[in-house]
Amino acid sequence: MEKAKVMSFVKFRQNLSECVNLAKYKGERFLITRNGKTVGAFVPVEDLEKINAFNDVTTDTATDEISSEFES
Repeated sequence: MEKAKVMSFVKFRQNLSECVNLAKYKGERFLITRNGKTVGAFVPVEDLEKINAFNDVTTDTATDEISSEFES
């Protein structure tokens, strides 16, 4: 997996169309900075879907564990 490109918010905004195409067609990821601090990320939608699926699984597992503790 390729590292995310770090880009200032101003540069990201100026190159938004190119960043969208790079994310969509090449799977590139971007970390967006403001005043030298990371404030956001721009990732391909497939990455976001994987993150959401992972969160659903871990949330369901945690909920099951908590429920079983109360049932005991």
